[in-house]
Amino acid sequence: MSTIRIAGAPGVATLMLLLAVVPARAQMNEGPVQFHGFFTQGYAISDHNNYLTMNTSQGTAQMTDGGLNLTWQVNDKLRVGAQVYDRYIGDLGKGRVSLDWALVDYRFRDWLGFRAGRVKTPLGLFNDSQDQEFSYTWALLPQAVYPLDLRETYNAHTGGDLYGAIPLGRKGYVSYQMYAGTVPSDYRTGFLYGIEDAGFRNVTYSGRTTGYDLRWTTPVSGLMAGVSQSFSEREYEGELAAAPIIIKGKAKTYFSRQTALYAEFVHGPWRLDAEYRAWKSLTRILGPPPLPGRSGQNTPGWFAALSYRVSKLVEIGAYRSQYKFQELLDPVVTQTGPGANHVDDTTVTIRLDPTPYWNIKVEGHFIDGFGSVLSARGFYPRYHPQGIQPNTNMLVVRTGIVF
Repeated sequence: MSTIRIAGAPGVATLMLLLAVVPARAQMNEGPVQFHGFFTQGYAISDHNNYLTMNTSQGTAQMTDGGLNLTWQVNDKLRVGAQVYDRYIGDLGKGRVSLDWALVDYRFRDWLGFRAGRVKTPLGLFNDSQDQEFSYTWALLPQAVYPLDLRETYNAHTGGDLYGAIPLGRKGYVSYQMYAGTVPSDYRTGFLYGIEDAGFRNVTYSGRTTGYDLRWTTPVSGLMAGVSQSFSEREYEGELAAAPIIIKGKAKTYFSRQTALYAEFVHGPWRLDAEYRAWKSLTRILGPPPLPGRSGQNTPGWFAALSYRVSKLVEIGAYRSQYKFQELLDPVVTQTGPGANHVDDTTVTIRLDPTPYWNIKVEGHFIDGFGSVLSARGFYPRYHPQGIQPNTNMLVVRTGIVF
C-alpha cells in the first residue's frame, strides 16, 4: 500500500490486493517494532452545492486518504514513532505526502510523561484521532466541530508536551496533556482557500500555539468528560487583489482561543458523544484603506451523536451539529438571507464491518446553511460561480482498511 500521489478511486484490483494483504500484515505486528497503515476511499454526491472543495453536485470519488506509521517501543518508558499521511479530497491535500506526526515519548511515571517532535494536538473528543476513522461510526465527523477542510490547521503542533494520568481513588482518574509549539503552514487547505475567497492572494502565514486537555474518567461505568483549551497567534502577509490597485498588508491574530467541553458515554451497544466548541479570535490588520484596522470572529459550534451496535457486522447512528459565524469589530463582509452565517447538519449513518480490518459507511447529510465567505466550513464561492444555495442534501459512501 502506498499513500504517495493518490489521485482518486484506487480501482477494484488495488482494493482486492489490500484486502488480501491486510490480515497477514496485521498478524506480523506483534513485537516492539510495529508497522501499521490505513486507507480510505469515498464517494459523495449532493443535490445543489459542492462540498469540501469536491464536485459533489456531479458526484465524485475524489475522496481518498491514507497513511503509514512505524513505532518502536524501545523499553517500558521510551517510545519513538512517525506517520506519513496523504489525502486527495477535492483540492484538499492534492496528493501531497506530509509528515502527520513524528515524536519521541518518554514516560517517567504514570502521572508524568514527555513528548517532543510533531505531536497530535488534543482538542475535544476527536481532534488527535481524526485519522483513525475505523474507531468511530461516521463517514464524516461533525463538521461544525471537526471541519475536514481545516484538518492540517489544527491537527498537530511542533513542540513539546507534558502528559500523565492521576488516580482519584473512588472518583476515577484524570488524564492531562499540556503543550506548546508552532503550527504548520499548509497551502492546500480550506484555511488558505477561505482567505483567498475573501479577496486576498499570495498569502503566507505562520503561527504558534499553547494549550491543555483534561479528561476525567468518572466512577460511573462508561462515562468520560473533559475540557480542552488552545491559545494561538498567527501572522499573515498578502495582497488585496480586489482593490483598484494592489494593496499589500500584514495581519496578526493576536488572540485566538478555542474551548471545547465534551463527554462520552458507552453502555453496552450504545454510545453517546457530545461536544461544545467556542472559538473567538481578534486580528489586527496593518495596511492602508480599504483594509480595516481590526477584525474579529465568534464561531461557536456543537454536536450530539448517538450510535448503536446492532451486531458484529452492523452499527447505526445519527448526529446533529450546528455551527454559527459572527463577525466582531469592523466587519469586512456582511451576508444576509437564507443560509448565511450558519451550517446546521442532521446526519444518519449505517456502518458495516465485513472483517476486523475493513469497514463500509453509508451516510446521509441534510444541511441547512453555508456559513460565511470568511469561514472555511465546507462551502467556498470559487466552487459556486452561480451562487450557493441555502440547503444541501448529500450522500457519502466511504470504505476504509486498516492494518
